[in-house]
Amino acid sequence: MISVYTKIMPIFAKNNIAMGETTKKSRGGKRERAGRPVGTSTTAMSLRLDNDLYLLLKSQGINKNRFINDAIREKMIRDGII
Repeated sequence: MISVYTKIMPIFAKNNIAMGETTKKSRGGKRERAGRPVGTSTTAMSLRLDNDLYLLLKSQGINKNRFINDAIREKMIRDGII
C-alpha cells in the first residue's frame, strides 16, 4: 500500500501568501530625505493684497515672495525699525 502525505494550507487570494508565511513589506516607514526640509529659515503666512497690486505683480512675472520680503525689509530700514 502506498500512502501520500499532503498538507493543505489556506491561501490569501490578494497576495497568494500561505498562512503563516511572512514577506518583507515594501510600503510605509521612514524614508531618507522624505518630507519637508529641516531647518528652513522661512515661515508660511497668509496675506491679502488689493486686486490692482496683485494683478500688477502677476503681470510683471515678479517672484512675489521675494518682492514682498524686500519691500517689507526696505520699509523697516527706512523707518529705523531694523
